[in-house]
Amino acid sequence: MPCNFCHDPEADVLYNVREQITGEQKEFAVLKCRNCGLAFTEPQPSISEIGKYYPEESYYSFQPADYNTLKEKLRTICLEEAGGYPHKNGNDFFSRVIRKTIFMLFGNHISVVIPYIKNGKVLDVGCGSGKLLYWLNLHGWDTYGVELSSKAAECAAKKGLNIFNGELAEAKYPDNYFDFVIVNQVLEHLHDPMSLLVETNRILKAGGQLLIGVPNLESYESRIFGMYWSHLDIPRHLHHFSFPILEVILQSTGFDIERVIGKTFFIPYSNKLSLRQLIMHENIINSAIAAIRVYLLKFPAYLLYKPKYKFGQFITIYATKRVELDNPR
Repeated sequence: MPCNFCHDPEADVLYNVREQITGEQKEFAVLKCRNCGLAFTEPQPSISEIGKYYPEESYYSFQPADYNTLKEKLRTICLEEAGGYPHKNGNDFFSRVIRKTIFMLFGNHISVVIPYIKNGKVLDVGCGSGKLLYWLNLHGWDTYGVELSSKAAECAAKKGLNIFNGELAEAKYPDNYFDFVIVNQVLEHLHDPMSLLVETNRILKAGGQLLIGVPNLESYESRIFGMYWSHLDIPRHLHHFSFPILEVILQSTGFDIERVIGKTFFIPYSNKLSLRQLIMHENIINSAIAAIRVYLLKFPAYLLYKPKYKFGQFITIYATKRVELDNPR
């Protein structure tokens, strides 16, 4: 298949990977376009068959959220502090100190921050069961969501959220409608990420913000684990991004990048999954070396590595709508 961005048909094989989701262990290739550098999965399951790789009873983003746990209360404080939100739970000196301390300890675990806009209109593309939208709704946003899974969309709608069950283009939102659009851990799942970005540009207001979060193919862990890196997530992830190609794609679809954040959790859960895959398929020496590099050497390597956003397993990009495109493709 040709590259989704530059349409060049020439690509090199990075990895051959067997899927571990259905038990069929079908083999897929991860290819990298020779022209622009965008990586993608081949063959890509069709829209009609890809649903079997997203079991609704277990896929994490389809499950109802519990908003009353200690973890969620800490998350709320971190989101409020990072986004500059007014809060109702006291504004005295003691409360502010507690909140700042919590944010200092746990703020790095927040990958998506939506800055406060009074009476702002926000869209979450691939909103799952609506966890983030529900939080934004409670904090004054006019919220909209798009979700392909009927189960997840129904779960979100039960919270009183405005959810469209289908593709973004099918929702037919008006031009220049939203102040903020979230596409977090979604772009890599799409057959046609370029079309989604073009549509996002259309529905954003001039100067509106787009937030994109994706796994980072150039990350430290990706380079160590290679074909066993858990965030390849074959074949659910149909495209695989790094910052250089995302920068070019966003510029070509009418966005100016304002900020780039690389998440650099020291011992994320996903490292355990990657290491488990490595141990299953490689010898103990290679597995031990990989474990040492991740669990003992990552932090010192991070301190020496610049720019640091290239280092993290995830990239979060904040971009602003520049212009409407006359001929985006």
